[in-house]
Amino acid sequence: SFTDVPRMRKPRDNCYIEVSRAGRTRSIVSNWEGRDQSPSHEEPTTSNSALGAPRGRMYSSRGSSQAAETNIVTSEEDVLSVLIEEHDLFLSSTRSRLTKLQILHQMWQRNDIRGVFSALEKMSDHAVCADMASVLMEKSEAITLDLCTSILPVLADLLESKTDRHVAVSLELVVKLVRTFGPVIHSTVSVGPSSVGVDLEAEQRRERCNLCFIELEKVKNKLPSLMRRKGAASNTAQELSLVFQEIMS
Repeated sequence: SFTDVPRMRKPRDNCYIEVSRAGRTRSIVSNWEGRDQSPSHEEPTTSNSALGAPRGRMYSSRGSSQAAETNIVTSEEDVLSVLIEEHDLFLSSTRSRLTKLQILHQMWQRNDIRGVFSALEKMSDHAVCADMASVLMEKSEAITLDLCTSILPVLADLLESKTDRHVAVSLELVVKLVRTFGPVIHSTVSVGPSSVGVDLEAEQRRERCNLCFIELEKVKNKLPSLMRRKGAASNTAQELSLVFQEIMS
């Protein structure tokens, strides 16, 4: 009869250890090792059979407890899978960033700063742009009005970043550029072209100032939304707004 059937004992699997939370961690490691030895790595270990548990009914409350434990282990494995996947993406992104910085460094070594920012525009990588902006903060003496025409478009685009550090670095460099070149830009744009003769140098300066003024206007229009943000970016945006009022009004 049914009562004569001996109670089935659930075999222990090397992937399952019924202990505390630390024990569940060990079971996960064992299961990963087992998965590496398996002929197929695509099968999810979400069922009792995948963890070595027998199929069929559970004849005791202990069986139900082990089933619940299996779900916990599976959930922790899913978390580990996501973390490993994100780690791989991070490594790929970091390698790409390093490659771009190496290319820019070679151009910088050739003193081709205009080429550096021309390449940055094509790369469209906010992290790399922020890195270069940080370098220029320490090398601001190398910036000329001519270079501002190449630097400001990159800085204006960097303000679209969702990362607070990127925005803050961009704003800090814009503050320094406005303090240095703002008076020249403002006075040149405010005064009309000379009607006496042709001054090529003055015309070139006017063209550069006009280009810089256009980019600075783009930055100025973004300040209200940036000032509503929290953190360093908001504080620097407020500082830049005051600098604009002081120098270019």
